[in-house]
Amino acid sequence: MNGGIPVTELGLVEKALNNIAKAILKDKKKKSEWGITIVSTSNGYAIRDLEEDKVIAVIEEKGGLDPDIESTQSLLWFVMEYFNIQGSKHDKERVVVDIKKQ
Repeated sequence: MNGGIPVTELGLVEKALNNIAKAILKDKKKKSEWGITIVSTSNGYAIRDLEEDKVIAVIEEKGGLDPDIESTQSLLWFVMEYFNIQGSKHDKERVVVDIKKQ
């Protein structure tokens, strides 16, 4: 026994810890390289995932007073949620996407 773990199991523990460390490093690398591409379309926006190279969302204009502004607002909210930067109503400071009427 070595510190409560039988010597025969130390190799398994070491392998498990190495696998966990590799997974953490891979996840960190993956997260540092992920992103999106936004393409303007005739009626809104198409959003592509860079890693998988596929469209993950389409934001279309709605029939409101100003469809361009409303679809742009939806796009900005999507981007904030995608990158998990939207914050919470309980945060002291956070980014808010609001339409200002004059």
